[in-house]
Amino acid sequence: RFTAPCGVLLQVLCGSDRLLCDALQAGACGSVSGNANLFPEIVVGIFEAFARGDLAGARADQEQLDRAREALGDGRYLSLYKRVLERRGLRGGPVRPPLPEAPAALVEAAVARLREHHLLT
Repeated sequence: RFTAPCGVLLQVLCGSDRLLCDALQAGACGSVSGNANLFPEIVVGIFEAFARGDLAGARADQEQLDRAREALGDGRYLSLYKRVLERRGLRGGPVRPPLPEAPAALVEAAVARLREHHLLT
């Protein structure tokens, strides 16, 4: 929470998953996270560890989130998120035009990287 010079109380949210742990340390109170849709347990882990004062645990979860971000191309293809969501057992459905479907080879490469990092079984 931040009180602006005009006396207004502001709550700051982090908009970049890459900066989540740092943002919490700087006083942010939340996040707008696309990756939380796929890996909520990692994002929740960051918040819970940080709330306990376990910065090392929050950083370890941040590293896992960074691995997921890297494997998923950091949001380049929304459809890639949907395909991985399906691999986690949830219905993703198609993306709406004009968004493109991720190439199948890209999906398989992302799934392989996620499995390599033990983020997907």
